[in-house]
Parts: sequence; structure tokens; C-alpha cells
Amino acid sequence: TGRYADAEPLYKRSLEIWEETLGREHPSVAASLNNLAFLYASTDRHLESHNLFKRGIYIKDLMRENVFLLLNEKQKISYMNQKEGSIHAFMSHTVRYLQFPDRDIRGQAIADTFNSWLRWKGAVLEAQGRYMDAAMQSKDPEIKKRFDELINIRRELAKMQLSKPEKGSFEDYRNRINELEKEKEGLEAELSRMSKGFALEKTIGRADIKRLSEILPEDSAYIDFARIDLYDFKNNRWEKPRYVAFVLIPIPDRDPASSAGQALRGQGKEPETRLIEIGEAEDIEKHITAYLQEMNKIKTSGKTPDKEILNRKAQDIYNVVMKPLEPYIKGRKHLFISPDGNLNLIPFEVLVMADGKYLIEGYSISYIGAGRDIIRFTDTHNSQRGCHYHCRP
Repeated sequence: TGRYADAEPLYKRSLEIWEETLGREHPSVAASLNNLAFLYASTDRHLESHNLFKRGIYIKDLMRENVFLLLNEKQKISYMNQKEGSIHAFMSHTVRYLQFPDRDIRGQAIADTFNSWLRWKGAVLEAQGRYMDAAMQSKDPEIKKRFDELINIRRELAKMQLSKPEKGSFEDYRNRINELEKEKEGLEAELSRMSKGFALEKTIGRADIKRLSEILPEDSAYIDFARIDLYDFKNNRWEKPRYVAFVLIPIPDRDPASSAGQALRGQGKEPETRLIEIGEAEDIEKHITAYLQEMNKIKTSGKTPDKEILNRKAQDIYNVVMKPLEPYIKGRKHLFISPDGNLNLIPFEVLVMADGKYLIEGYSISYIGAGRDIIRFTDTHNSQRGCHYHCRP
């Protein structure tokens, strides 16, 4: 409607009411935060909008961990599809409005958004399966007992978060939520001490770009692609899907024993991150389809794929997908790539660069399902540096 001045006090009052009655981490609070974030984005109050988006996504992350315990695999996928608009809006806002010349502001905004995407993508791919298995597969009956208690508490939390308290019982509702949260935190801490597998899965679930940077080889870059519906905050409408890419460059010389490593820690040095808008999904996927059609000729028509045509189409894909990233990966030796959408269908190794060489001739390439899986590559008890996993699918 454009009546933003009239809407703002109503949204703010709604947020205050939900916080007072249901607590600061209830789904209704997240919905109010999201409404206010959209309003601020539409009126060029972008830092305020960013902080509201960030907080709303965080609340939804907390809720998802519990809600997943009530859902089967099909329902989990449906749940994620229903909620993806929030993460897409957050990323749309960052890629379009927070690419400030000020390096500190830009860096923090991208880091916040990247960390939210890491958690989202990990949840989509894993749906809590490995997290639960770590304790359930233990042969220790005491660990299983504690884990069952944790599951029951999380289920009760989920049921309460998905419903509203009866009239006149808001204080009891908040008190019960707080009691359950304290019990949950206590059991998680106890399980982390009892089970190395559970502790690792908790660490993985909380992975962020700083932790990934500490693990990745210094000569590497991590590229995390995302296929998102881009939101136009000025015209209040969703645009055609686009691909964007996060790029993470590890902090150099991270050895805590080295003088350089100590200096970087003293400066609060953060890894370098970028968020790059790649292009419209329709255009990129047209090139992917053309490559796959040529590659699959042996199956569809019994003919051998034409190498020259394949290379030309592989270079077309390189130009639209990887060329925008060249300034950020120049000088790197190892690329860790987490594809999304139809980018999962192509072998990046055979993409042809401008000099006619294959990408694999310039870089060692490893594939990652979700960024937080990088933590699985390390022996967390014996080493805090270096990545011990290499693959070339």
C-alpha cells in the first residue's frame, strides 16, 4: 500500500506485545520481526532491516531444530519449502542493498547472511539425521537414556512453539518455555561430555565462516552457490530466480603458535567474504541443459558426444557461472565448491576457462554438500589446522 508511516507503529507495537506475552524467541516474534524488516527495507533503512532479518532467521533456526522431531522426511522438506521465503528475502536484501563501500559494514552484513545460509543449507540437506544418529548409535545405555530425555523435551518445546497459550496463561506459558530451555541446555552439555560424536554434531550444527576459515587450507577458497528467488523491496514483489555465490577466503597464517597468527588474533582478523550476484537462473540453466543434452547423446541417439561442442558449451557455463568469481579466486590453488540447484548436475572440473584449459588444470576441486560438513574433515581432538579431505568426483 505504501502507507509505511502508518504501518510502522502498528508493526512495532505488535512486536512488543508478542515479546511481552510469548517471549523473545517465539515464532510469532519472528513473524513480526520479518514484517518490520520488509518495511524498513522498502523505506531505505537497510541496517535496521538487516538486523531484524538476522534476528528473525535466528529464531526460526532455533524452532526448526525442535519442530523437525515432529515431522517425517516428506514433512520436513515441505516445512523447509514453506519457510524458504525468509532466507531468500534476507539474502536478496544483502546482495542488493548492503554491498557498501565501507568494508567493515559490508563484511559484517555478508558474514551474517552467509552464516544464516550455512545453517539453512545444512538443515535442508541433513534434516537433523546425523545429529540424532550420533547419540542413538551409541552402545552406552546412559547416553541413549539422556538422548531420549532430550528428544522428549525438544518435542514438548516444539508443540508449545507451534501453539499459543490459552487465555490468561501467558506467564505460565513463558515460565514453562524457560524451564524446558534450561533442561535442554543442561542435557546437551551433559551429552557433549559423554559422547564425542554428539559434541561433534553440535559443533557442526553451529558452524560459521570463522570456524570454516580455520579449517580450510590457506591456499583455498570456499564457494557456496545459492539459487534464490530475489525480492524487489521497492515494488514489493518476487523476481525471477537467480544464482548468487558466497566466496570465503581463509585467514592466512592461522597457526596460533606463530607470531603472525598471534598478531592476526590480536587484530580480531576476520576471513574475507564476498556475496556475488551471478545471473538469472533461467539463463544459466539453459546453458547447463545444452551441455547435458550433448553429453547424453550416447543414451538418446546412440551417437558419441562431439568434444568440440562439449568444450564450447562448457566454456559458456564457465563464462556465466565462474567468470564473475575470477577476481576473488585468483591465486588460489584449491576450490571447495558447494553447488545448488541445477549446478549440482555439472562437473566443474570440465568447465573451460578463457585460455582454453579445463578448470581442473588450474585448481584442485572438492565438492561439499553443505559448508558445515567441512568440519567433518578434521580430527577435532588432535588438530585445529588444515583440511585432511580431498576429493575429485
